[in-house]
Amino acid sequence: MKVGIKELQIIWYFFRSYKLQGLIVLVVMLVSGFLEMLNLAALYPVINYGLNLESKNLVLANFENFIRYFTPENPFMSACILLIIISFLAILFKFVYNYFSNKLMIRIVGDSQKKILDKFITADYSFYVKNQQGKLIYSGTLAPERASSIVLSAIRLLHHLINSLFLFSLLVALSWKVTLLLVVVGLLYGVFIKKIMEKVIYHCAMAKVDEDQRKNVILNELVSGFKSIKIFSAFNTWKKKYIKAVDSSLSNHFRMLMGKVFPESFAKLLIYVLLALAGIFLSKRPHNEIIALLPIFGTFTIVVNRFLPSIQLIGNLLMIIVECIPDTKIVQKLCEEEIATLPDGEKNLEKFTNRITFDNLSFKYDSFSEPVLKDISFSIDRRKITAIVGPSGAGKTTIINLLLKLYRPDKGNIKIDGLDIYELSNESYLAKIGFVGQEIFIFNSSFKENIRFGMDNCTDQMIQEASKLANAYEFIIDTNNGYDTIVGDSGIKLSGGQRQRVAIARAILRRPEIIVFDEATSSLDSISEKKIQEAINNISKYTTVLVIAHRLSTVQNADKIIIVDKGEIKEQGKHQELLKNKDLYYHLYTAKDTPDSEFVEDRI
Repeated sequence: MKVGIKELQIIWYFFRSYKLQGLIVLVVMLVSGFLEMLNLAALYPVINYGLNLESKNLVLANFENFIRYFTPENPFMSACILLIIISFLAILFKFVYNYFSNKLMIRIVGDSQKKILDKFITADYSFYVKNQQGKLIYSGTLAPERASSIVLSAIRLLHHLINSLFLFSLLVALSWKVTLLLVVVGLLYGVFIKKIMEKVIYHCAMAKVDEDQRKNVILNELVSGFKSIKIFSAFNTWKKKYIKAVDSSLSNHFRMLMGKVFPESFAKLLIYVLLALAGIFLSKRPHNEIIALLPIFGTFTIVVNRFLPSIQLIGNLLMIIVECIPDTKIVQKLCEEEIATLPDGEKNLEKFTNRITFDNLSFKYDSFSEPVLKDISFSIDRRKITAIVGPSGAGKTTIINLLLKLYRPDKGNIKIDGLDIYELSNESYLAKIGFVGQEIFIFNSSFKENIRFGMDNCTDQMIQEASKLANAYEFIIDTNNGYDTIVGDSGIKLSGGQRQRVAIARAILRRPEIIVFDEATSSLDSISEKKIQEAINNISKYTTVLVIAHRLSTVQNADKIIIVDKGEIKEQGKHQELLKNKDLYYHLYTAKDTPDSEFVEDRI
């Protein structure tokens, strides 16, 4: 692996939107590099003091003449003062360089992280269905942090390249012959660095990224599925997978660390070998020539001691860049990738006044060969309870997902009061809908914050009224701290029914005109189910209710029951009407008292 055109394009991607700031940093780099060279050149008159040797080097001779021109009576003092001034300016511009370069790096990295977050927020539901949570978390957190290293390293690499060019020009001015030897040795060093980057750093970095992503996925699964893993005593499986990923990641990390050690050691060896060779070269000269060359040799030695560490740092920075390229590719891909977003219309829905209609709706998931829904048509009337029932996989939840604009139908449309929902803005449309699913998102905070769920303009009284309608008030105030009681990660301190009622209170608090219950009672005991049913009855007095039912007993009082099977609507009507038809609903309902009733209810 080498830093070629593709890699440079990746690096340039992060800088191309910051051309002005980059130009400022580049100018400061050039001034800083020039002052660094001038600072070292200013040492020569100080070292030459007392010897009063005439330098044959044109650059150094002109430098001394410049000093003598201003203060011929005391050139040494002038040389010292000039050295102080140049050193101060060099340090000042190095500080200015660090300020602007770090500020640029922070802005680039910060904007990249914000761009990724925007991608995550605006991505449609299918994006999350297709990607593993652990990898998404890695892509949104660890990858950008590691990508920040490539931005900073690229800035520092350019800085050291500029410094090295200025120092190299000074070395040529001091002694082009020794500098030529330095170039030969530097080329050998470059070949050495290239081999290590190709054979070790990049391949290990790629493997380490894969293993780090795998670690994240495994750990995320362990935390989210802790209860099931504990009950089934499956810890060893996750432990083995995690340990394997950790060992592989650390092994690759160790190889990268060792790969970085060799260039540093090689560069230090070069310094001493080069100086020793220069000393051997001088020792062959007559004594008087050695004395004459001492100031230049001393200055050359100091410059070399500053030049070679810069070359070493360039090698190290190249390795860091190569190491970070895999993570940087992840960040670039996310920032540039055209991710399907939740469609948003321009019209505002002021109020729901009549009905929602599904007209000849068809839909197929990308990974499925057959449509999940096939030309279905039905309506949901305002201030009525509509229930949708059917076997598992019949398409019930898909209907809700389409209603919530999580997917877009392949054919047909959904209209609310005659307006296509995709012509409406998401904010105005979704604000009219409350949702309570089977899997409830409860975060590690208080009852109050979980019910509020980001609504900063609601009062405590509003939260209490919502919880009363949801049949949640009594069990909340029975806790030690009432509404301030912490419920734990994913509501681990609550029962399934309690979590559902908190979710119902959360939905009611927004005062939606439509509330959707997607199998909200499917995993609850009969007592919890009764509480949820009472909450639904309370809500139905004030709003439109759509229920995806798991048990037929929960939908008998619905104003309309829709039977879905294999993506098609088989029947519609009220409970008694459907029983009279003696069709699918009748057979499912009458089968509930048979010995196979559990199986039947599972299918519904």
